[in-house]
Amino acid sequence: MSGFTVLPWNYDASVAPPSIKAVVNAADFTSGLAPGGLISVFGQQLSPVNLATREIPLPTALGDSCLTVNGLAVPMLFVSPGQLNAQMPFETVGNVTMVLHTPGA
Repeated sequence: MSGFTVLPWNYDASVAPPSIKAVVNAADFTSGLAPGGLISVFGQQLSPVNLATREIPLPTALGDSCLTVNGLAVPMLFVSPGQLNAQMPFETVGNVTMVLHTPGA
């Protein structure tokens, strides 16, 4: 071992943090969300890539993005920089706190 480490040229490049603009019902894009229902999250920098999954059960991390609702991991179907499609956890009721984890924040 030489102790020499090679890093990519963009290793310390800053990545913009995600910004959530709207969370809506995926069926009709209204604000009515239900436990276990499909949701669409719109914003910026939601994921560094476009990626959809066919995995069953749905993964809770997709394209280096992870979404939580009241601390519960959210199963995800699709991610892109501007949109994320996921399934609300069945345990969620009332007002919730949603947190999106990405390489940017």
